[in-house]
Amino acid sequence: MIRNLGKKMVAAALTATMLMSVVVPTAFAAAPEMTSKKVRINAISDDILKVLEKKEAHMQSLEITDISFNIERDFDQSCYVTVKNTGTENAVFFLSVDNPYSDIYLGFIESGSATQPTLLTAGESTRVKLSVFAQRAEKDEYKLPVKAYIVDGVNDILDNEAEVTLNLPEETHDADMVFVTHEHYDHFSFKDIDKAANEKTIYAVPKPMTKILLKHD
Repeated sequence: MIRNLGKKMVAAALTATMLMSVVVPTAFAAAPEMTSKKVRINAISDDILKVLEKKEAHMQSLEITDISFNIERDFDQSCYVTVKNTGTENAVFFLSVDNPYSDIYLGFIESGSATQPTLLTAGESTRVKLSVFAQRAEKDEYKLPVKAYIVDGVNDILDNEAEVTLNLPEETHDADMVFVTHEHYDHFSFKDIDKAANEKTIYAVPKPMTKILLKHD
């Protein structure tokens, strides 16, 4: 009885030892395989990234010219910025302008604006309309950053940048007469009148506005 029990215990111990000898090496053997797979995956990912980086590389193709304009202190003036596609492929593009000033209002409109991108074939030039409202302009010169974007169907790619300059005449104070029809802000402004009027200027205004003018003097 004791002998049989001893044999069973020995057999159990041998079985456990054999299982360990089989299982443990298998577990350790799996690690290098997992590592090699991870290395291969990383290599594939790096290759993909290189391809993507190459695909995303962009060569500048839009040339921005005609960027200096002489304007008046007036409403709704048009300046035309020229854009040329110097690349070898057609491009759909638009222009945008940043305005850091509070006394003038402007923006690109119609064909070639952000709301109406336009196709420019290789070697072709076009003009984009910049609408300017400078009736409240206080400076003699304004510099505005302009950006040209190419539309690729997914994202807008910044292609080129330039600086548009708006030049305004100095205040001359040479008005012989000033006519005012009513006191709405877009028809009557002391700031604007003072830029043109002088001590001899004659004012033609509605009778109710006489007191307003006298008070300003």
